[in-house]
Amino acid sequence: RIYVAELDGAVIGMVVVSNEWSEWRGGIVYWLTSLYVEAAHRRKGVLSSLYAFAKSQVQREPNAVGIRMQVRKHNAAGLAVAKSLGMTEEPYYLMRWVDPAGAVVSRESGIRSQL
Repeated sequence: RIYVAELDGAVIGMVVVSNEWSEWRGGIVYWLTSLYVEAAHRRKGVLSSLYAFAKSQVQREPNAVGIRMQVRKHNAAGLAVAKSLGMTEEPYYLMRWVDPAGAVVSRESGIRSQL
């Protein structure tokens, strides 16, 4: 799902919501990704409004058990925003594997894209 914030018909912010099954939590965890607010509209409550709307939609889902969002370790502003929304840090690290060539190949299209 993609939710957008508009002002006078123009998109000024967005959030993408995806989900995954969590066997630890026994339900669906929703991920907030691609959060963005145009610079001219930051610190005006746009992201808070997007989060509140996304959260209200997730809370309607019968198997929803939580919302997660990735914030880069050195992104102090992003961390402060997440905490201001009532989110807390997870007690574990996020790990990954990246193709040594620095690209991912889409199985459907065969297209390589940089990470």
